[in-house]
Amino acid sequence: MDLIPAQGRAVLALIQEHAPLAYLAGGALRDAWFGRPIKDLDFFVPYMEGHNAIHSALLDAGYTNTVVAAMQYFADDPTVADARLYEQPGQLPVNVIRLRVFQPCREALNRFDLGFCQIGFDGRNVHTTNAFAIDEADLTMTLTRCESPAQFERTEARAERLREKYREWLFVVPDKFKQVALA
Repeated sequence: MDLIPAQGRAVLALIQEHAPLAYLAGGALRDAWFGRPIKDLDFFVPYMEGHNAIHSALLDAGYTNTVVAAMQYFADDPTVADARLYEQPGQLPVNVIRLRVFQPCREALNRFDLGFCQIGFDGRNVHTTNAFAIDEADLTMTLTRCESPAQFERTEARAERLREKYREWLFVVPDKFKQVALA
């Protein structure tokens, strides 16, 4: 089984023509890994690198840029500059997330807020973190990053939505984040 959806490989190759260090990460790979339906594809790119060329290439490939993604999901992450949603009939939605502070795929995965979302593909290799492996073994969605009460509320709501696909998985909040949640 090939973990990376064909569309994901094709879009990543297109993006990497203009931003060679771009990567696909998060929910799509998590869902493919665990055999769940994929909702969308999230690509991460450096803020200034090839933005206009990436935008033009996606439009040339038949995608429409329908919206700049809802930035409330990134409000507590100063590394995120913006995100754009691209759609094409019959294809998964594509999110291009531009990062002010860019890290290559393997290093960036620790910034994802849930351990079982810490999976990425850099065009050659699939990378996961220890938190991903622990969540996989324990069937948990462990909070691994939380910097404010608002971020906790968003992650908690997201974990609740994810329970529709991952009914047997438990949302785990380590003690070190409980104080943030209560603040």
